[in-house]
Amino acid sequence: MSAARVITTIKAEPRFGPEGMELWRLTGLRPGRTPAWFRKIIDRDFDGNFHADWFDHHAQDGETLISEPYGICHDDLRDILAFADKYALNVSISAITFHFPTRTVALTFIPRGHQ
Repeated sequence: MSAARVITTIKAEPRFGPEGMELWRLTGLRPGRTPAWFRKIIDRDFDGNFHADWFDHHAQDGETLISEPYGICHDDLRDILAFADKYALNVSISAITFHFPTRTVALTFIPRGHQ
């Protein structure tokens, strides 16, 4: 008997209840959470408050921070790249999102040297 592997993307919201949110977490995402490295940066350099326009609908996937804003402009791109450079992060931008597919973009940040 062979093992089955299920791959899916599910749009989940808190109103789905605990069962719905658990389905979303099967993808590895932890909505509303941030990796320890990000919390250290925010506590140390931003007094615990981080309000960048591009930081919206965030989630954690292991050591990866994901932010899914509704859009990013020229100034946001500059800020994202400056943030990534200052804190030695790799950043990528994708149209594949969980929060609101086709309306948000996914920004993924991971410390350089992590996979």
